Amino acid sequence: MQENQNRDPTASILQATTVTMFFFFFVGGLLWLLAADRNLFDKLMWEDSAGEWATFFAFAIAGMTGVCVLVGMVAGKVSREKKRRPSINSVGLSRLITLALPTAFCILAAGEEISWGQRVLGIMPPEVFQTMNSQQELNFHNILQQRISPRVIIAMICFGYGVAAPLWSALHHSTTRTYAPADWLEKFAPAIWLSPWFALTGIVYWVSNIMMAFEAAELMLGLLFLVDILNKSFNLRQSFQIPRWWIAAFLPLVMLVTSLALGFAANPLLERFVFNSDSELIAKAQQELEKLGSELESYGAINPGLANSDELSDFRIYMGVREGLVTINDPNEFIFETSSSINVDLASLRSKYYLDPWNNAYWLRMQGFQPIFLYSFGPNRRLDTIPKDRVSVPRPGETEGDDIGFWIDPFRNHRQATPE
Repeated sequence: MQENQNRDPTASILQATTVTMFFFFFVGGLLWLLAADRNLFDKLMWEDSAGEWATFFAFAIAGMTGVCVLVGMVAGKVSREKKRRPSINSVGLSRLITLALPTAFCILAAGEEISWGQRVLGIMPPEVFQTMNSQQELNFHNILQQRISPRVIIAMICFGYGVAAPLWSALHHSTTRTYAPADWLEKFAPAIWLSPWFALTGIVYWVSNIMMAFEAAELMLGLLFLVDILNKSFNLRQSFQIPRWWIAAFLPLVMLVTSLALGFAANPLLERFVFNSDSELIAKAQQELEKLGSELESYGAINPGLANSDELSDFRIYMGVREGLVTINDPNEFIFETSSSINVDLASLRSKYYLDPWNNAYWLRMQGFQPIFLYSFGPNRRLDTIPKDRVSVPRPGETEGDDIGFWIDPFRNHRQATPE
């Protein structure tokens, strides 16, 4: 157990204390915000908002840290053994796996969290993702969830990796040499003082019925893995030098705060340097929404069961067509108009899957027999209107940010014929 024996106990105690205090105030702050201002809580945790970006940065920083340490381990071993041909075994297979597995998970989670940059860059996902992914986005977890619930996956990670493994390691502490199973598990398991937070995350994700609480739990999981990978990196300090004990003690706290700060900074920076508010594309989106609206209103294509239920419905147009919630008279002939500057095949695919000029889905929101709201997320690829209006349908003039909307009223005759 050379790594743990070399670990400065002062740094370990301070690291555990500072991280625990961070999570105590972070979780307390989320609970207070949820109770005091539910709208603000939902807005912060909504898709593509600060909470989701902070989740991405937590996983991404953790993954990049793990990769750098793994590369350093291999490179350091190679430099010390120039006369021998290095191999994976010469580096230490158990130590590589200890860090490589959570690192790979963090890289995968970071990419999936932002659909591998698809929404940011406005990339059209391949057709397999349009047809098999309920979100019509370039990610795999929404395809996988058709076979296994995300609750099960998160629970396995939190209670298995985050709770059971550290407890088993603590109860079966081994004094054997490297490669003994218990010895390897002790290196692989997260620190025992992270287990209560893993357990809390798993419980929230498993039992909560608050939609945005799931996003908060994912953020918490990303922060926990960030601490876990940094902690494992410090335990492997013989592979690289830590210049001061206080870096090992306080660097996790700095990284945690940095992840949250980057989450809040992401959207302003993207809107400043990446997203382009192209007036021509905005006009095109408006025209396409009007064409969709004309088709849906004139053909009477809304499933009457949606209106009769009087429940709020909010779904992507393509998914609504596929599931029979709405009907397009002849989808094969419903082609968005193109200009000479736009690839005709691309426009045909957008028409087939009802995508806006930024390759995001067009949406429909309705409740009962009231006017129906058709909308696009606009140039910033982010929904700005609904987080402030979770339980109703926006009316004309109530759109927020750069969202683009169009209203249709196919039920006006029904309302006029129905007594108040």
